[in-house]
Amino acid sequence: MSGVVDAFAAWLTSHGASFDAVELRDATADDAARRSAANDADDDDDVCHDGWQRGRGVFARADFKKGDVVASVPYAACIGTAGLRSVVGSGKPPPFDGATPAECLAWQLFQIVGDERWAPYVDALPATIDAPCSGCWDHGEIAELQIGDAIASVAVALGKDLKSARRVVVIVEGDDCDDDEKKKKTHERWLWALSCVRSRAIGLTPEGGGAKQVMLVPLVDMLNHAHEDASVAWSSAIDDDDVDADESKSKSKTKTKTKTKTKTKTDATEPPPAGGRVTLVARRDIAAGEELLITYSEKSPTDPFTLRMGFVGGHNPHDSVQIFVNLPHAAGWYADTFKSEGGEDLVDRAVAMHVAEQIEASIRTFAPEESAPRLGYGGQCSEYLVTMFERFNKEVAPEEDPHALAAHAVRLRCEELLLSYPTNLAEDMELLDAPEGSSSRRFKLAVEFRLRKKAILQHMLMAAEDVAEEEAALAAAAKAENGAGGGKGRGREKEKEKKKGEGER
Repeated sequence: MSGVVDAFAAWLTSHGASFDAVELRDATADDAARRSAANDADDDDDVCHDGWQRGRGVFARADFKKGDVVASVPYAACIGTAGLRSVVGSGKPPPFDGATPAECLAWQLFQIVGDERWAPYVDALPATIDAPCSGCWDHGEIAELQIGDAIASVAVALGKDLKSARRVVVIVEGDDCDDDEKKKKTHERWLWALSCVRSRAIGLTPEGGGAKQVMLVPLVDMLNHAHEDASVAWSSAIDDDDVDADESKSKSKTKTKTKTKTKTKTDATEPPPAGGRVTLVARRDIAAGEELLITYSEKSPTDPFTLRMGFVGGHNPHDSVQIFVNLPHAAGWYADTFKSEGGEDLVDRAVAMHVAEQIEASIRTFAPEESAPRLGYGGQCSEYLVTMFERFNKEVAPEEDPHALAAHAVRLRCEELLLSYPTNLAEDMELLDAPEGSSSRRFKLAVEFRLRKKAILQHMLMAAEDVAEEEAALAAAAKAENGAGGGKGRGREKEKEKKKGEGER
């Protein structure tokens, strides 16, 4: 191990962490083998193109069975937000009014930089998080993402972070500071702390429920992500056979059998008590030498991983792409797209917008977590979008299948989006497969991200072609049977009539 890793391991041990059966070392591209973007369409396996972004990884020294505790870190070694009984952050006020949980935690990390007691951990963190939202990318590099909502998300995040950075500079350096270099360093350190939190923090919900506690957990935050088949999950240690696992970024709760007997049950409104631990529990059998992988966010699209953490992570079956800004946008598009042969509106635009606004109001009431209309693999589309299109279709073509027409509308939108991008799938694949050194790592990350989004749109069109071919084949078979084989068909009908008559007798 390197000097930084050795110092970090010694620091962990001195703080009571248990990790003898794992080791921290460099993760290679081979360790990160995933499905290639270029082969998503035919489901072949290959190595992903962003293995360079993985940095260090945590590997098993021994075999583990499902349910085994692989490693544990005491809360005393963690950095937490107000209310967590960890060494840093316990009961501390937010940096400024209206600070988000991420900003509160970033403020705690920001403040321990330079503190010798935490130096081994801070030194083990990446010097930069090379991601679009970290502030490292320039406008041209961000534009290479091509996907409109992704670029908009980056712009919004950078704007908010710039505002918070200015507030922190004033808090730390004062209103009257005229040392530009000093203010620049404070600004950069704050953005670094924010990026670390957004790419590494986890959360634990107290046993029985209650507010989620956000924290940085040394060692746990150095595990790499897997979209599927994660080998371990982070959990709260309790002395039951059940471990309440709440993987923070996914908002999902799992129950895992472990061999620990440490009780840390709490009231639903209280944080975990002092002396508690964050444990890594095997979700399946793990072989010695295997890299331990966690799922940062269950069933999430690729966007947060690429935009905030700087990696794609290979094929993500839960990935999706935004196809409309919102339902009113989709309603307006429908009214403008579908016309009569004479060019007249089939759906009144004002009526369509009113319907969309009604559905949006319902979403805000009953499903506030619902995002803008998105399309995933296998034609998985926003339920509210499909419902709205079906409602329009019943008015436009009451004799037709409204769901089939809704799918047709989504396919038209996919074609439209694919034609709107500056590059097509083939060009992106060629750029991605270019020799090493021919383009920057950031450029290749942006290309792989946009390629995978375009692949989802293309999958929708390919699925339609497959259905059309199947229907054509069935029609041809039926025609052949009723044509050249028509005698057989009529013979079977006569045979049925004969049997029916015999049955009546």
